[in-house]
Amino acid sequence: MEIDREFESFKQSIRQLINLDLNCYKEKQLKRRIQQFIQRSRARDYREFLDLLAKDAALLKRFRDYLTINTSEFFRDTKVFEHLSRVIIPALRKETSFLKIWSAGCSIGAEPYSLAILLAEQNIRNFKIDASDYDPNALKKGREGTYPLNLLKNLSPGLLEKYFTPADGLYTVKDFLKKNITWKEHNLLQDSFPHGYDLILCRNVFIYFTQQAQAEVLAKFSRSLRTNGYLVIGSSEFIYYPENYNFVKESFSIYKKISE
Repeated sequence: MEIDREFESFKQSIRQLINLDLNCYKEKQLKRRIQQFIQRSRARDYREFLDLLAKDAALLKRFRDYLTINTSEFFRDTKVFEHLSRVIIPALRKETSFLKIWSAGCSIGAEPYSLAILLAEQNIRNFKIDASDYDPNALKKGREGTYPLNLLKNLSPGLLEKYFTPADGLYTVKDFLKKNITWKEHNLLQDSFPHGYDLILCRNVFIYFTQQAQAEVLAKFSRSLRTNGYLVIGSSEFIYYPENYNFVKESFSIYKKISE
């Protein structure tokens, strides 16, 4: 019980330091990850680790980056992108001539660029993609758009040549693909949500949240989507009682908003 009280105090201190509410994350896996980091820092306990964070800006930055897991690759879960291309995007284009898309928790940018490639391959030019993440360092990498080849393994050689410029073993997204993407630092747990989207992707984020945090974020996403818009979550994620958010399951991990 004493350890739990210490951890609660630690979470409050972290919120003050980096404006991240750790109470919204699943405690067991969160505590395990934090304790692993503390051990590597050679601190003996939470209090000593907090002292180190207060004195060392570089350590604080590494800890923040560590908490915001950035795992990404282009066209991750290819079946989802195939369904978006064949079914969802054509359905949305019947509803609107301008697609407004949000890649929430976009990490280093593989997802928004994958969406931009998907749309470009269908000769769709009237669209806007908002790419957001809590981690400013991940967003910086997204804006730069330079990636190692292993993150691009789901792209054909033709797509790689068409949309990327190779240099020194890395591949940089060409400027014409970047122009419809905007980047913004955004905290899903605390910040207000923009509205009027046709399609929102928030994949492999909910698995880290408590059920209460998931419910709150889902309600906000529902309000952010227009009727007949779609929400895409991670392939291992599931929305319990989607009707509570005016959703019905479309296919895979894709949900359609059917009413306000």
